[in-house]
Amino acid sequence: MVVAVMRPGLVSLLVLATAAIPCRSGAQPMPPNGGEASWEDVRLVEGGAFRVRTQWSGSPSDRPPTSTITCSRLGPDLVATGEPLELHRGPTVVPAIAARADGTSAVVVLVHEGAEPFVKVAVVELRAGAQGSPRVRRVVAAPRGNSRYSPSWAVAAADPDGFTILWQEISATDPTDARTMLSRIRPDGTWIAEPRAVAVPWATAAIAWNGEGYLLALYFGGFGGQSSGGIRLCFVTLSADGRPGEHPWWASPEERIGEVQLLPSRDGIAAFWRGGAGGTELRSTISNGVGQWGREPRAPTSHGRIEEAEAFALRLDASGRVEAVRLPASR
Repeated sequence: MVVAVMRPGLVSLLVLATAAIPCRSGAQPMPPNGGEASWEDVRLVEGGAFRVRTQWSGSPSDRPPTSTITCSRLGPDLVATGEPLELHRGPTVVPAIAARADGTSAVVVLVHEGAEPFVKVAVVELRAGAQGSPRVRRVVAAPRGNSRYSPSWAVAAADPDGFTILWQEISATDPTDARTMLSRIRPDGTWIAEPRAVAVPWATAAIAWNGEGYLLALYFGGFGGQSSGGIRLCFVTLSADGRPGEHPWWASPEERIGEVQLLPSRDGIAAFWRGGAGGTELRSTISNGVGQWGREPRAPTSHGRIEEAEAFALRLDASGRVEAVRLPASR
């Protein structure tokens, strides 16, 4: 079964197997409009923000499309402090990003699921470059395991020692057969834990450190089975080594869900997402305890309409609560 999940400039196809519990899944990026697409991911940090811009370029029919990934450090006024740093130019990749709250470093995970698939992790120093530009500390290629699987989608988060990265891989022969890999990396680009398979058989949306392990946000839904056609945001906790703590639980009504971001706060972990009936509403909820599968969650908070080209990022306000900051597309 194929479900389209929208995000700025990108359609991700979640290949889902209908089951009595959240299913095995994977996310396969597909460029719309003949390969033309662009979007931005932003994370707010101390003293500004970290922005990653993805551009997919259309190509003649006899050649695949290409992509360019650049990153910038933004100052307190959320204006770039130096020239963009190019991280990738070549085969289409889908990035996942995370930044340390103190603004010292970030990671950009580059996932390519083509004929020669790869997962690469670019560790970026945010204060090291000339005139405020970021600088690459190291680019690490994740070891390729079973060649029967192709990587398709990743999520990442800062943790106490560096960064945690999860990515999902789909079998080349069975699109309902997927696995999830977990790894951890230091800000200097060396592995804390090399990639290994973990028992996370659900479509991942975002991840955050919760003080003891992780809160993992999931996509669940599609046409048929337990769903009437929409997608639910679900949550599950993971131990520090990636073991689920319980059955996932519903966190949103069925709707059209796209980009999801998480941020810990004094009240729990806040989740903000593009949702609503048309996927054009910015919504949020707080996770401060384990919920229950099959129980309708409390209604999410609406933060109004958000445009497709409009990026958003999360930060703590003076009271310790999470707020979303909207950023227009850069030129």
